[in-house]
Amino acid sequence: MCLRMSERSAHIERSRELLVPAIKSIGSLARTFPAKETRIIGPLVAQLGHRNAEVATEAVIALGKFVSPESFNRVEHSKTILEFDGVPRLIKLLRSNDRSQTHELVLLCYLALNVGNIKALEQARALNIIEGAARSVVAQHPELRELFARATHHLTLYQAGAHPHRQPYAP
Repeated sequence: MCLRMSERSAHIERSRELLVPAIKSIGSLARTFPAKETRIIGPLVAQLGHRNAEVATEAVIALGKFVSPESFNRVEHSKTILEFDGVPRLIKLLRSNDRSQTHELVLLCYLALNVGNIKALEQARALNIIEGAARSVVAQHPELRELFARATHHLTLYQAGAHPHRQPYAP
Protein backbone atom coordinates (compact mmCIF):
# COMPACT_ATOMS: atom_id res chain seq x y z
CA MET A 1 0.00 0.00 0.00
CA CYS A 2 2.83 2.38 0.84
CA LEU A 3 4.36 1.72 -2.57
CA ARG A 4 1.08 2.57 -4.30
CA MET A 5 0.78 5.83 -2.37
CA SER A 6 4.30 6.86 -3.35
CA GLU A 7 3.65 5.86 -6.96
CA ARG A 8 0.51 7.94 -6.95
CA SER A 9 2.32 10.92 -5.42
CA ALA A 10 5.05 10.62 -8.05
CA HIS A 11 2.41 10.47 -10.81
CA ILE A 12 0.64 13.55 -9.45
CA GLU A 13 3.91 15.46 -9.23
CA ARG A 14 4.86 14.48 -12.81
CA SER A 15 1.40 15.51 -13.92
CA ARG A 16 1.81 18.92 -12.26
CA GLU A 17 5.28 19.28 -13.75
CA LEU A 18 3.79 18.79 -17.21
CA LEU A 19 0.60 20.76 -16.70
CA VAL A 20 2.18 24.03 -15.61
CA PRO A 21 4.41 24.50 -18.70
CA ALA A 22 1.61 23.28 -20.99
CA ILE A 23 -0.82 25.81 -19.54
CA LYS A 24 1.79 28.58 -19.77
CA SER A 25 2.33 27.72 -23.44
CA ILE A 26 -1.38 27.85 -24.15
CA GLY A 27 -1.60 31.22 -22.41
CA SER A 28 1.24 32.54 -24.54
CA LEU A 29 -0.72 31.59 -27.65
CA ALA A 30 -4.11 32.83 -26.39
CA ARG A 31 -4.46 35.62 -28.93
CA THR A 32 -4.01 33.21 -31.83
CA PHE A 33 -7.02 30.99 -31.07
CA PRO A 34 -10.15 31.60 -33.12
CA ALA A 35 -13.39 32.77 -31.51
CA LYS A 36 -15.10 29.40 -31.73
CA GLU A 37 -12.26 27.52 -30.06
CA THR A 38 -13.67 25.57 -27.15
CA ARG A 39 -11.35 22.56 -27.14
CA ILE A 40 -8.70 24.63 -25.38
CA ILE A 41 -10.80 26.86 -23.12
CA GLY A 42 -12.93 24.05 -21.67
CA PRO A 43 -9.98 22.10 -20.25
CA LEU A 44 -8.41 25.33 -18.96
CA VAL A 45 -11.61 26.17 -17.10
CA ALA A 46 -11.57 22.66 -15.65
CA GLN A 47 -8.09 23.33 -14.27
CA LEU A 48 -9.52 26.14 -12.11
CA GLY A 49 -10.61 23.34 -9.81
CA HIS A 50 -7.23 21.60 -9.74
CA ARG A 51 -6.11 20.71 -6.23
CA ASN A 52 -2.63 22.07 -6.90
CA ALA A 53 -2.72 25.85 -6.44
CA GLU A 54 0.09 26.41 -8.94
CA VAL A 55 -1.83 24.62 -11.70
CA ALA A 56 -5.04 26.51 -10.91
CA THR A 57 -3.18 29.84 -10.87
CA GLU A 58 -1.57 29.16 -14.24
CA ALA A 59 -5.01 28.32 -15.65
CA VAL A 60 -6.33 31.65 -14.34
CA ILE A 61 -3.42 33.52 -15.92
CA ALA A 62 -3.90 31.75 -19.26
CA LEU A 63 -7.65 32.40 -19.28
CA GLY A 64 -6.95 36.02 -18.45
CA LYS A 65 -4.89 36.26 -21.63
CA PHE A 66 -7.81 34.88 -23.66
CA VAL A 67 -10.15 37.59 -22.38
CA SER A 68 -7.77 40.53 -21.94
CA PRO A 69 -8.28 43.75 -23.92
CA GLU A 70 -5.37 42.73 -26.17
CA SER A 71 -7.33 39.70 -27.41
CA PHE A 72 -9.50 40.41 -30.45
CA ASN A 73 -11.86 37.52 -29.58
CA ARG A 74 -12.14 38.42 -25.88
CA VAL A 75 -15.95 38.63 -25.86
CA GLU A 76 -16.40 35.23 -27.51
CA HIS A 77 -13.77 33.64 -25.28
CA SER A 78 -15.45 35.19 -22.23
CA LYS A 79 -18.78 33.67 -23.24
CA THR A 80 -17.08 30.30 -23.69
CA ILE A 81 -15.59 30.51 -20.19
CA LEU A 82 -19.08 31.22 -18.85
CA GLU A 83 -20.55 28.31 -20.83
CA PHE A 84 -18.06 25.96 -19.14
CA ASP A 85 -19.14 27.24 -15.68
CA GLY A 86 -15.99 29.25 -15.25
CA VAL A 87 -17.50 31.86 -12.92
CA PRO A 88 -18.50 29.47 -10.10
CA ARG A 89 -15.11 27.76 -10.33
CA LEU A 90 -13.32 31.10 -10.28
CA ILE A 91 -15.34 32.28 -7.28
CA LYS A 92 -14.62 29.03 -5.46
CA LEU A 93 -10.92 29.52 -6.17
CA LEU A 94 -11.12 33.10 -4.90
CA ARG A 95 -12.76 31.97 -1.68
CA SER A 96 -10.52 28.97 -1.05
CA ASN A 97 -7.07 30.50 -1.31
CA ASP A 98 -5.35 32.66 1.25
CA ARG A 99 -2.60 33.83 -1.09
CA SER A 100 -2.63 36.83 -3.38
CA GLN A 101 -5.62 36.59 -5.68
CA THR A 102 -4.73 39.34 -8.10
CA HIS A 103 -4.87 37.13 -11.21
CA GLU A 104 -8.27 35.74 -10.24
CA LEU A 105 -9.68 39.21 -9.65
CA VAL A 106 -8.28 40.50 -12.93
CA LEU A 107 -9.92 37.59 -14.78
CA LEU A 108 -13.22 38.31 -13.01
CA CYS A 109 -12.97 41.99 -14.02
CA TYR A 110 -12.28 41.10 -17.65
CA LEU A 111 -15.28 38.77 -17.69
CA ALA A 112 -17.43 41.51 -16.17
CA LEU A 113 -16.30 44.03 -18.79
CA ASN A 114 -16.67 41.64 -21.71
CA VAL A 115 -20.05 40.09 -20.80
CA GLY A 116 -21.21 42.01 -17.74
CA ASN A 117 -24.92 41.43 -18.19
CA ILE A 118 -24.69 37.69 -17.67
CA LYS A 119 -26.77 36.14 -14.89
CA ALA A 120 -23.82 33.96 -13.79
CA LEU A 121 -21.90 37.05 -12.69
CA GLU A 122 -24.85 38.36 -10.73
CA GLN A 123 -25.53 35.00 -9.09
CA ALA A 124 -21.87 34.69 -8.10
CA ARG A 125 -22.04 38.19 -6.63
CA ALA A 126 -19.11 39.27 -8.75
CA LEU A 127 -19.77 42.92 -7.97
CA ASN A 128 -19.53 42.33 -4.21
CA ILE A 129 -16.37 40.28 -4.61
CA ILE A 130 -14.65 42.87 -6.80
CA GLU A 131 -15.68 45.71 -4.50
CA GLY A 132 -14.58 43.80 -1.42
CA ALA A 133 -11.18 42.86 -2.76
CA ALA A 134 -10.43 45.93 -4.82
CA ARG A 135 -9.13 48.13 -2.04
CA SER A 136 -6.54 45.68 -0.78
CA VAL A 137 -5.40 44.70 -4.28
CA VAL A 138 -5.22 48.31 -5.50
CA ALA A 139 -3.11 49.16 -2.45
CA GLN A 140 -0.56 46.60 -3.67
CA HIS A 141 -1.12 47.12 -7.42
CA PRO A 142 -2.19 50.74 -8.11
CA GLU A 143 -2.05 50.08 -11.86
CA LEU A 144 -5.22 47.97 -11.47
CA ARG A 145 -7.29 50.85 -10.03
CA GLU A 146 -8.82 51.72 -13.42
CA LEU A 147 -9.66 48.08 -14.23
CA PHE A 148 -11.49 47.57 -10.92
CA ALA A 149 -13.32 50.89 -11.26
CA ARG A 150 -14.48 50.09 -14.80
CA ALA A 151 -15.58 46.55 -13.86
CA THR A 152 -17.57 47.68 -10.83
CA HIS A 153 -19.15 50.50 -12.84
CA HIS A 154 -20.08 48.08 -15.63
CA LEU A 155 -21.60 45.55 -13.23
CA THR A 156 -23.41 48.32 -11.34
CA LEU A 157 -25.04 49.49 -14.58
CA TYR A 158 -26.37 46.01 -15.36
CA GLN A 159 -27.50 45.37 -11.81
CA ALA A 160 -28.93 48.84 -11.19
CA GLY A 161 -32.48 47.52 -11.29
CA ALA A 162 -31.72 45.09 -8.49
CA HIS A 163 -29.68 47.57 -6.42
CA PRO A 164 -30.83 51.13 -7.16
CA HIS A 165 -29.16 52.52 -4.01
CA ARG A 166 -25.74 50.96 -4.71
CA GLN A 167 -22.84 53.31 -5.27
CA PRO A 168 -20.05 52.18 -7.62
CA TYR A 169 -16.59 51.57 -6.23
CA ALA A 170 -14.43 54.69 -6.26
CA PRO A 171 -10.86 54.07 -5.08
